[in-house]
Amino acid sequence: MSGRRRAPSQSQPEQRQQIKFANELVASVIDGDKQATVRYDGFEDVEVGDTLTAATEDGSAFADLKIRRTAVVDAVEAYQVLAMADAGYDAESPQGVINNLNKHYEARIRPSTTVTVLVFEVR
Repeated sequence: MSGRRRAPSQSQPEQRQQIKFANELVASVIDGDKQATVRYDGFEDVEVGDTLTAATEDGSAFADLKIRRTAVVDAVEAYQVLAMADAGYDAESPQGVINNLNKHYEARIRPSTTVTVLVFEVR
């Protein structure tokens, strides 16, 4: 992986990467109560300043999210990253973050599982 991005084509509009949220989280994202997400399913290539399209589970777009911070860390470290970023995230401990992840993924998330933390603001 070179770390470089391809420039968008002049003839095609830029395609924004979509990030899906469970339906029960949509309102808290829109209201600004939820300002971060921890992901196991990719998003390692997202950079500060990128804008992602937030979508419901069925793919319906509901907001644009401007990325303020990113980190690729072990799951056990995600809580500390969220705390340092003062991000709204519903967990009170490292284990709470891991428990939240295990609610949303079939794969078993362990403390040593690599995850991506995305801190965002709604645009």
